[in-house]
Amino acid sequence: MRIALALLIAALAGCAKSEQKTDNGSNTTTSGYSIDSTGTGLKVAYVNIDTLVSGYEYHKGLRAQLETQLKALETELGRKGQVLQENYQVLEQQASRLSEAELRQAQQELMIKQQQAMEYRDAQTQKLAAEEEKLTALLKDDMKAVIDSMRVAKKLDFILSYGEGGPILSAEPGLDITQEVLDQLNAANKARRAK
Repeated sequence: MRIALALLIAALAGCAKSEQKTDNGSNTTTSGYSIDSTGTGLKVAYVNIDTLVSGYEYHKGLRAQLETQLKALETELGRKGQVLQENYQVLEQQASRLSEAELRQAQQELMIKQQQAMEYRDAQTQKLAAEEEKLTALLKDDMKAVIDSMRVAKKLDFILSYGEGGPILSAEPGLDITQEVLDQLNAANKARRAK
C-alpha cells in the first residue's frame, strides 16, 4: 500500500508540467513541478497512522481486551503444562512399580493429554488471531469513514499516510490533519458508546 502510494506520488511528480503561470497568464519554467498560482492544483493533506492507532480510544480498549485474553491464555496453558509435567514426574517415579503394559498405557494417556493441550493452544491462538483481524478491519473501516468524510469536507484530492519508514520522506506540518481525524474518531466512539 505504501509502495503504491509512493509510486503514485512519483508518477504525479513525473507527469507534472514544468511550467508556472504568471500573473499575466504566461508560463514560467520551474524545476520539474507545476506551481499553479490560480489555485487549481492538487489539494493534499496527510495523517500519521501510528498516531491515529495509538490515540484512538476504541482501538485501545479493544486492544487491551485482546491482551487480557492473551495473558489469560498464557496462564492457562502454563497451568496445563505444569500439570502435564507433574504427571510425567509421577509416572517416572512409579515406573518401576508398574507392569510394562501399565507403563505403556500411562505414557499413552499422557501423550494424548499433551496432544489435546497443543490442539487447545492452537485453537485458542487461532481464535485470538481472528479477533485481532476483526479489530484491524474495524479500525480500518472507522479510519476510512472519517478520513473519507474529512477529504470531502476539506475538498482535498488526497490524504496521504506519513510516518516513520513510510514512502513520504518529508511533509509540511501545516498539511497534517492527524489530530482532527483522531478527534473525529474519538467523538464517533463516544457517540457509539452513548447509544
